[in-house]
Amino acid sequence: MASTPTIASAHEICRRGTKAEVLKVIKRLKDKDRINEKDQDYEQTLLHILSENGRLDLCIFLIDKCRAGVNEVDKSGWTPLHSAASSGHIDVLEALLQRGAFVRALTDEQASALHYFVRNSCSDPAVLHRVISAFVAKGADLNQKNKHGETALHQAAMRGRAQCLLCLLNFKADVNSITTYVIARAPPLPLLPLPLSPSFD
Repeated sequence: MASTPTIASAHEICRRGTKAEVLKVIKRLKDKDRINEKDQDYEQTLLHILSENGRLDLCIFLIDKCRAGVNEVDKSGWTPLHSAASSGHIDVLEALLQRGAFVRALTDEQASALHYFVRNSCSDPAVLHRVISAFVAKGADLNQKNKHGETALHQAAMRGRAQCLLCLLNFKADVNSITTYVIARAPPLPLLPLPLSPSFD
């Protein structure tokens, strides 16, 4: 009888293995009720790894057939939705949303999956509208601020993602939202006395 793989080795297979190899690992872990077990370094589950690597069919199998936790959080507060959004895997992201991923989940830095999604270079307006519309339909807060006071709109603007920016504005993201990042790091300017009259010396 084949031995049950360690979580670390299972994660490596999920990153680089063939579909057949990954399915074999999943079956062994499922038989031991270890599908949602986390690794020691980052406290990630198999679904985090598969989402990050864009393995759509395996993500769906893991959730639908093995009851993988779609909202499990890792050491930094990331859910599989954050992993898929950060890597730009739109098909995985949409599958997670359809299966109950919580769009308002925040990382330790108070960042939503939408913060990470808009950093990517998707330039197809139709795709962006579909994805952001799905976020909004699930209750996403377009004006959620991370620990630096940055919204998704700030993230898109800072990275020159014009189509993302336009799409967020179309969904009424707050164009006047102010960050706290610069304020927190810039000391106040000293107040200097003004001369009572002009001096031409």
